[in-house]
Amino acid sequence: DAYGTGIHTSMSQSSTERLDIQVFDKDGMPLSRNDERKIETLLSREDPRRASAIEVGGISYFPRAVEYYVEDCMQRINVEAAKNNRLKAVVDCSYGFAGTLAPSMLMKMGVEVTSLNAIEHPAKMQKSAAEFERAKEDLAMIVKTVGADLGILIEPQGSHLHVADDTGRVLSNLQLAYLFSLLTVRTRGKGARGITVPSFMPRVFVQALTANGATVYRSKVHSRSLVDLARTSKSAMGTDLKGGFIFPDLHNGFDAMFGAAKFAELVALDSAPLSQLVQLIPEHNLLADTMPCPWELKAQVMRELLARLDDRAVDTFDGYRRSVDDDWYMVLPDPVRPAFNLYAEGGTRARAEAMLKKAKEEITAEIEK
Repeated sequence: DAYGTGIHTSMSQSSTERLDIQVFDKDGMPLSRNDERKIETLLSREDPRRASAIEVGGISYFPRAVEYYVEDCMQRINVEAAKNNRLKAVVDCSYGFAGTLAPSMLMKMGVEVTSLNAIEHPAKMQKSAAEFERAKEDLAMIVKTVGADLGILIEPQGSHLHVADDTGRVLSNLQLAYLFSLLTVRTRGKGARGITVPSFMPRVFVQALTANGATVYRSKVHSRSLVDLARTSKSAMGTDLKGGFIFPDLHNGFDAMFGAAKFAELVALDSAPLSQLVQLIPEHNLLADTMPCPWELKAQVMRELLARLDDRAVDTFDGYRRSVDDDWYMVLPDPVRPAFNLYAEGGTRARAEAMLKKAKEEITAEIEK
């Protein structure tokens, strides 16, 4: 059957007092930011048209949906090759739905799995930032204690994942994104080698992936733009650089369950310990920060920054980006908070810090006008 819209509701990761509602179009794509604003405006006015009794639909459940999903995933995994190098993995499912699928998918690949928090428990899904960091540290400790080849933490909603190597070192989101992309490209042969990334991907990563035969597509940060470009470019994979991975050949959403299985397969195919593969990640100097800004001034500040389009050092492809020789900084308005998200990259950490400082000074100057 053809469906016009998909709606997914979940408890917010940032607050137990909030409910997140995601709306998808007929292709399973997240709505564009403009369409999101239209819905938000309609709801804020509290005057949407109520459906009549005869227009209210029923609820039906797609038969064998989970089985079909697992079958589709396993068809895209080189199971026999993974079995030849039997991995040992610790998998923390964060009390989410992934606990019913991820461990069993990995076991089908011959992975010896130690499962943590694999029973679905909504009351335990919510974690503060500090608790989440502690969960990653606990995962790394257990990996080292049991002598596992890797550890995988899947966030409660099943969309993002995090990895620890065999020495108990937790990979940063950027490190995982680069390594996952590199291993994907190296095993694709003459197949699709496209990798779709947000516009703030470190330049050194783009250069290194290109040198290894990848075609790197630069997307806007919004998930709709990332998913759309990954799909239309027929990329092998897309990543939001925050632990989220898209596999357009499978579907148009972030998928940590398939991502965990695919990453385990790639590590098994390479045969080298994950800690050794981590050494392939080039050093980078990308810094990120957040700068508060009153709601009523956010739009005005962005208009003033974007008005500098005639400056050759300015790029407005995604937010406001200014280059200084080989260094740069980027300013993006946060979609849900009264703040700007800042990114800066430099040839050295000191230069990156100088770029970040310039970004803050430029925003401060506009706020204080």
